Amino acid sequence: GSRGAFVGLITLLLVWIAANFRGRWLLLSMTAIIIVVGSLYKMSDRVQQRVDVALAEFEQYRTMESPQAFEDVLDGTAVRFEMWRLSGMVFSDNPVWGVGRGNYWDSSKQYVEKGLVHPDVATHAHPHNAYVEMLISKGIIGLSVFLALLVYPLLFFIKTFKQSRETALLGIIHIAGFSVFSL
Repeated sequence: GSRGAFVGLITLLLVWIAANFRGRWLLLSMTAIIIVVGSLYKMSDRVQQRVDVALAEFEQYRTMESPQAFEDVLDGTAVRFEMWRLSGMVFSDNPVWGVGRGNYWDSSKQYVEKGLVHPDVATHAHPHNAYVEMLISKGIIGLSVFLALLVYPLLFFIKTFKQSRETALLGIIHIAGFSVFSL
């Protein structure tokens, strides 16, 4: 039932297909993935329910005039968007070095007390996104280092793909998976 796992699986399949097929076969493979994903959505009540809930929660958040003044509890997807909005505020106040590791909760309480964000953001220990977590805890310096740790090996594997397809593909899929699951 993990929506992140669905997105991750689709992404990894697309990366594998892009690395292994060209031309007409690439188009056919991508079409097959779209058909399989659509079929999973239609045939599996669990998949359909989880996707529909995520879309409804996103719509709830998108249509709110003022998330911080919303009196009900924010649902999973909506609270994540609100945590990410809070993270933008925290980053703009601490852009270079961030607020330090493990200080999301303390920082979020300050913004809740000022009435700038919904209170539900202060019930979580982190913003549920590795990129945003790095940005607020370590600032632009930390995010840059984190991205370099992902991009440099990825570029290396892409560069060496023709010399060692299996090893490079394994590395590319590993980094793509880590990158997507970090969202």
